[in-house]
Amino acid sequence: MSSRPRDRGQGSVPHLQEVGPDLMQKIEKANHPGWTPGHTMWWEGFVALEAPPSTGRVDWSKHGLVGARPAAAAGRPPAPREDAPPCGSVNWTAPDAAGAVWMDDVPFQGMSMSCLHFAFASVATTMARLAAGKHDLDSLSVADFLFGTEGSCWVPTPGSTGIAAAMARLRDPGICSSKHWPFKGHNVKDAEIQQKSMSGARTRVADFEWLDARRTDDVRSWLHDRGPLLTLVGFSLDALLYDHGTYTPLVNGRLMPHAVVLVGYDDERQAWLFRNSWGSNWGEDGCFWISYEETEQPNAGIVDVLCLGIRSFETIYDVPGPFEPPR
Repeated sequence: MSSRPRDRGQGSVPHLQEVGPDLMQKIEKANHPGWTPGHTMWWEGFVALEAPPSTGRVDWSKHGLVGARPAAAAGRPPAPREDAPPCGSVNWTAPDAAGAVWMDDVPFQGMSMSCLHFAFASVATTMARLAAGKHDLDSLSVADFLFGTEGSCWVPTPGSTGIAAAMARLRDPGICSSKHWPFKGHNVKDAEIQQKSMSGARTRVADFEWLDARRTDDVRSWLHDRGPLLTLVGFSLDALLYDHGTYTPLVNGRLMPHAVVLVGYDDERQAWLFRNSWGSNWGEDGCFWISYEETEQPNAGIVDVLCLGIRSFETIYDVPGPFEPPR
């Protein structure tokens, strides 16, 4: 695998109206990017917003997961593993050998700009189910993550305060089920529902674990042995049109940090599988692929330098633990 830095360009960014499906088809034919654009509902929504173009690129040291990681855990990447994970593929969105599906259906966040909280809820729900051994365990509440943290729902904030706040809430007081506090599709806080949710059963995390994305064997081993991970990717405007294939930005300009769930990998296609929160009609049933190459030098690529996993739970809906997903 090549690990050369990727030049994402610093040129002008076309307006949303100019980066439409017709133009993207022309770009695809000229550049052979390895992925195919299509006309999506997300594209229609963002065109209606007429979001202004922006320039620059993601600085993961300021806008990634680094700010939420304890200083003591920072430093050099860990040494290479002597025992590589099994070759092949992993996909946590698919049924297991027994036919059980541990992840919920792909969510649709709408225009709530709450990708971080949808990703946290997805990872925590799946890991709690694995730890409890119950694939039909109630989903954790996106609304509790979003409104309970009193923070911004927008990911690229210096120091990643939204990420740190979500982690803190998962530890104490924990997160209630989506039945107790459903997400209504808009960012309106319901104080009455919040108060009622605090009296219900909650799930609390005991330990998180940080993984360095540059150590692909570590990440692949976690996905193979444990479950999905939370991370950030840098999306250009063209991601709104992604239909299938291995994604890489085609439009020069700023790559906006976007929280997603890393759900698997495929050694044959040399790519990671991520799950988005834009509904199942976007991408490949709500998922997308990014090359392993992008995590070898993530500060030059489109994947954050860190991934966040959940190692164990203190309680799962007030059933005392500890709980740890099986390896």
